[in-house]
Formats: sequence, structure tokens, C-alpha cells
Amino acid sequence: MLPPSVSISLAAAVRKAFDKNEKVLHKSITPRGRVKGIPFDLLVNPFEMNNINRSKGCLLLFIPNKEQLGTAKLVTYTSHAEATEMRIVQLEGELRESRESLNNVVEQVETSNEELQATNEELLAANEELQSTNEELQSVNEELHTVNAEVQQKNEDLTSMNSDMDNLFKSTDIGTVFLDTDMLIRKFTPSVSDHFNLRPTDIGRPISHFANSFGTGSGTLERVQQVLNTGKMLSRELQSHNGKWFLKRITPYFNNDNRINGAVLSFVDIDELKKSEALIKKSREEFKLLYDNAPDMFASFDRKGILLNCNLRMVKDLGYEDASELIGLSFMDLYSKDEQVDGKERFKQFKETGKLTNAIRKFTKKDGTEINISANAQMLYNENGEELYSICSFRDVSDLALAEKKYQDKNRAFEQLLEGTTAGFWDAKIQEGTEYLSPSYKAMFGYKDHEIANTTESWKKIIHPDDLGFVQNLFIEHKASKGEKPFIYQARFYHKNGSIVWVHCNAKIIEWDDEIKPIRIVGSHVDITPLKTIELELYRSNRELEQFAYVASHDLQEPLNTITSFVGLLDEEYVSELDDNAQSYIQFIIEASARMRSLVKSVLSYSKIGKNPEMSLVDCNTFIKDLKIDLKKRITETEARITCNNLPKINGYRTELYSLFLNLVSNAIKFKRKGHSPQIDIAAEDLDVYWKFTIRDNGIGISKSDQERVFNIFQRLNNDDSYAGTGIGLAQCKKIVELHQGEIWIDKSSKSGTEFCFTLKKLY
Repeated sequence: MLPPSVSISLAAAVRKAFDKNEKVLHKSITPRGRVKGIPFDLLVNPFEMNNINRSKGCLLLFIPNKEQLGTAKLVTYTSHAEATEMRIVQLEGELRESRESLNNVVEQVETSNEELQATNEELLAANEELQSTNEELQSVNEELHTVNAEVQQKNEDLTSMNSDMDNLFKSTDIGTVFLDTDMLIRKFTPSVSDHFNLRPTDIGRPISHFANSFGTGSGTLERVQQVLNTGKMLSRELQSHNGKWFLKRITPYFNNDNRINGAVLSFVDIDELKKSEALIKKSREEFKLLYDNAPDMFASFDRKGILLNCNLRMVKDLGYEDASELIGLSFMDLYSKDEQVDGKERFKQFKETGKLTNAIRKFTKKDGTEINISANAQMLYNENGEELYSICSFRDVSDLALAEKKYQDKNRAFEQLLEGTTAGFWDAKIQEGTEYLSPSYKAMFGYKDHEIANTTESWKKIIHPDDLGFVQNLFIEHKASKGEKPFIYQARFYHKNGSIVWVHCNAKIIEWDDEIKPIRIVGSHVDITPLKTIELELYRSNRELEQFAYVASHDLQEPLNTITSFVGLLDEEYVSELDDNAQSYIQFIIEASARMRSLVKSVLSYSKIGKNPEMSLVDCNTFIKDLKIDLKKRITETEARITCNNLPKINGYRTELYSLFLNLVSNAIKFKRKGHSPQIDIAAEDLDVYWKFTIRDNGIGISKSDQERVFNIFQRLNNDDSYAGTGIGLAQCKKIVELHQGEIWIDKSSKSGTEFCFTLKKLY
């Protein structure tokens, strides 16, 4: 803003005024430049601006060029050269001053820089300390926050616990009274007020006011004081005024410092427990009476077989005076000498299985005599499976042994009776795995008595392997049906010489235990080899006869067809040339041919019976529905009525069984009485192993003398032309029934009509 010529003079005057701290007047300053300025004098007056930090200022006064009087130092202006020289000198002085000032400033700046650097380092250190302090404060803050949260949680837990305690006190049946060290009531649960008549207003009162309610006199106070002094719990049973029993406990009340700060009286209702104890005591006495007077001997043994306890029955039956004489004895001491030989091994086996069932043993009485006993035992274990002790029951079966001896004597007599026959018998005890085979049984297969052991495995070794499976399956079914399904079969056995022996066996389980498991099974074997041989020969003969009938029937078809054909041609072509007698003869030939054809078909049907090897489950009710359809025309014409009850489903040969029902029903319709509509009733009855069927009609009936031969083939009882037939129908029925292992007959007690009865075996 000022010209350079002026600014230099101004700066020199100001600096001089500050250095000397006095007013400076600079005379005749002429500004130089493009425009010539007005000369002026410059007065610089320094002064202190602030006494605190000693800062300075100056007053600049620009005076036009006139003479002024004052105290300022005058700088005289003479000439331009002098002014210039003086100005140069002045500038050099100012330059030196400026250099010195600059050096001072540099030194000050360096000093300040060092001080600032030191200050900066101190600030950095302080900053790090502040940062560390801040982190510590933050950590402390987090810890305080955590502690605060824990305190809040503790307060909530304490509140919840107080609520739980209040609810517990309200809900529990255990009466509780809290006392302080002066034995004043601090708190009590609601149940105390129910049983001992305490009220909320009683809080703060001494327990001595209620001593009679909680016990007998001052005894309660003394016991409370004893607990306060010793810190040990005391308990006793008491009966309240209303007769209820309580267990009273007095326990010390400990504060947070684990110091006794009072006592707690609790009253547990044990009235039901006392009643139960009385009942248990009574039951124990009753059980003791039953235990000691039971018909069986009872005892318990430890793991080593030492007698721990026994009932009076065992004491008496073994001839002792008191149970103390038996307690401590080993089971080996009770066994007879014969039983002691295998006694330890049997005890080892019992410990392995943990159970003994119906084992026959011999005990020695005190007087040395022996008795037969049936032993049952069970080992008891703890939760870890370790043996505790065994409980045993023994029954004197000496009388049974005598009865068994008599039974064996009878068996021997029975064996002697069977010696002259082809029959043998066997008796197996299933659970023991033993089996008695009679000598006649063994002789049936060519063996002597000592050559086959009396075991269940013996017969399995001589039965034909192809028959073993179905025999075992039949036994399983017999056992599963609880003996209802028969155990009867025919099987092949090997003779000692290698030949085949056919045997018919009839067996039955005759004894079961309490769990419905079989104990004993008996059976008989009969040698049916001769019958099987005859049966085989008959079968072969029947096959040959059936083949002959089949071939013969086929062979008869051809000439019969030829006769029928030619007679038909004769009747058609020469009918006009024949007289009445010839035409009558031709008609006889046609009718005879028709009967012959029907007879041949019947023979073929008869020969085919039993050719279907497959059996199936058939519903007899379906048969009746089907035959009503097949006989619909004849039923309509004769107005026949057919009724039946609910017929069973049976296993059999479907085609043959349908033919059986069709023949009998069609016969009942055919042989009706004149002027009467046929009434046919069909019924079935369950006969255990068989189904019995009856077909009753109201027809012309069959005389008693003909009721046997009516089932023979080609037997016709009525030669009247009104009853057409071949005489094979009932023979077919008989063969079909026998195919199903049944029988067919006519009920002789029927007063009118005919009642056919037949049985069909339940085949599986």
C-alpha cells in the first residue's frame, strides 16, 4: 500500500522507536514514483498495549512538511545526497539490526522448535498415557457393566428365590417356624397355622407362649436352646391335639457368616406314614404266619449257598426244633449223599442260569432219613447285575415219588401187555429233555432195549429225513393250539437192517405248566408196514382198473358213435319204407345208445375222480349258489325249495366237491314224490377233526335193505323209466368222500324222504 521509498523509512523509524523506546521524528520524507508525492514528516510514538504479556504498539503520525516543535528526535534533511548517504548508513545499521534480530529470531525459533519438539514428545507420551488410561477406563467400565448386570441378575434371582420360597411356604405341607436367638417367632408357613393355630399377629411373640402346642411343656424350649448351643439338629415324633402325627425337627439357622442366628422348627405330617407302618406291621405279621405255615418249605441262601433264613415248615419237615439249627448250613449239608456227588456242579449251573424249575432232589432230615423234594429257585441281583441271594421253595414230593413208582409199575405191566403186539409207546418230559421209549417201541425197529438211549434225540436218528420236518412242524402246531390240533401222523422209520418201517403215531400233550408251556407228552406207535404194502397194491390195482375204465370208455365211444350215426341215417332215409314195428325198434336203439353214451361218460367221470392233485380252500355256500344256477330249469319245473345254514369253508378238491353236492341235490329233486314239491335242507356240523354234512329231502326215500348197496357202482333201485340214470352217481359220491378221508351213509332214523350224511376231514 505504501511506496517502497516510504515503507523503508517507515520501518527504520518504527524499529528505532521500539529499540530506544522513545519517540522518533523522521523529517522530509518525499514519496517517489510516477506521481510525485507531498513531502511529510513521520512521527512514531511507541507504547505498551498490555501490561500482562508486555506487548507493544506504536502510533504513526503523518505530518505535512512544516516545522513542528516536540520532544521527538529530529532527523534533519539537508540534501538529497546527504539524505541518501545517511539513508544508506541508516539502512546498513538497520540491516545489521535486522541480521542480529534475524539471528536472535533464528535462535529463538530453534529454541522454540526444540521446546516444541520436547513438548510434542511430552504430548505424545501424555497422549499414549491418556489412551492407555482410556482403555483401562473402558475395561473398568465394561467390568462395572458386567458387575452391574450380575448384580441385576442376582437381584432378579433373589427376587425369584424369595417368590419361590413364599410359594413353597404356601404350598408345602411341612409346617415351618423361624425363631431368632431370643426364641421369638420371625416367620412361619401357612400349614403351621392350620395344624397349630398360629396367626400372623403371633409373629414377634416368644415360642414359650405356644410350647404346649408344639410339644410337652418346657421340653420344646430346652431342646431349642440345646440346638442353639450345640448347632446340631434334634428330631422326635409328636401327636397333635387333633390326633395327627408329626415329625418335629429343630435345626440351627445359620446366617451369611455361618453363625447361628436362630432356630427352625419344622413339622412333617407323618400321619399316613404311621398308618402305613401299622398296616405294614400287620401285613408283616400276617406274612410271617403265612410264611411259617405254608404247605411248602421256603428258604433263602447267600451267593455261596449258605442258608440265611427259612420258614417253620422247613424246620418241621426236616425234623429240627428251631430255625437257628438250620441257619448257617450249606445246601450241601441238606443234600443226601447221592445228591452231594453232583451238588456243586448243579449249584454252579444254577448260578449261571439264575433259575431252577421243578428239579427233583433228595434232602436228608435231622434223623438221617431222606425225602424227595421238588425244588424251585430264583437268584436275585442288584442294579449292577451282581448276585445278592437266592430265594427257594421246596415241596415234599415223597408221596408223588411213590405214585410215580406205581405208575412205572403200571407202565411195565402195559409194556408186557404190548409185547405180543406190533405197538410201542413213549413218554417224554419236554422241559427236562428226557424221553422213555418202551422196549416194544425199540423192538419195532429191530433194536434191543439197551441199544437205543431214552432221549429225545434217539427217534430223530432213525426217522426218515424226508419225514422229520413235517413231524416237527405238526408238533409245533399241536403245541401252539394248546393240544386242540391232533398230533397224529404216519411216517417212515429205518429198521436196524436198513429196511423201511411205516409207523402210525398218535400223541398228545397231557401236562402244562402255569405259563401254558408243555411239560409232558405221551404217544403210541403202531407198525402199519403190512397195511401200507396192501394199500400200495390196492393203489396199483385201482390205477390199473381206472386206466382200464378210461381206455374201455374211450374204446366204446367209437362203435357207439357209429351205431348212433347209422341208426340216425336209417331213421331219416328209410322212414317211409319202414313199418311201425321197425320204427319202434329204431327208437329203442336210439334210446339205448343215449343211455350207453351217458353210462360211458359217467364211467369216465368216475375214473377221473382224484386226478386233480391240488387242494384249495373252497366255500360250500358258493357251491349251493352255483348248483342252483345249474339246476335252475329243474328247480323251476318242480318248484323245489333248497335251504341251508351257514356252511363252512374247507380245504379240498374243488371239482370233486362240487360234483358231490350236485349229485346229491339233483337226486333229491329227481326222486320226488308225486304231487309234492321237493324240499331239500342242507346243514353242516363241526365234529372237531371232521365236518359233518346232512342233505335231507322229502322224496320217495330208500328202503333200509337197499341203503348199503345203493353206493355200489351200477346199482339202480328204480327201473321205472321216469327215473333216468346210470347207477354211478352215488358211487361217485362215495369215492369223493373217501378221497377226503370221510364216510357217507343214509340215516336210518329218517321217517320220510332220505337223509344223506357224510363227513369230510379237516385237511391242512
